[in-house]
Amino acid sequence: MPDRDIIAEILRLPAAERLALSAAIWDSLAEKPDSVPVPDWQLELLAERLEEDERDTGPAQSWTEIRRQIEQGG
Repeated sequence: MPDRDIIAEILRLPAAERLALSAAIWDSLAEKPDSVPVPDWQLELLAERLEEDERDTGPAQSWTEIRRQIEQGG
């Protein structure tokens, strides 16, 4: 668990500095994605969705087509 004094000190920083700090932390995690734990429920959900995608043999729509439909109201 993080040190409460460190957290308190971070929370006293101006918003821009806290934002820069959070970006730096995020970037450090992104450098080693395998080190970030993924809960079992997320892995199970991903497997289910991949299986569903494999079963769906219907034609796919591009993001451009979907976006056009949304912008045209349906």
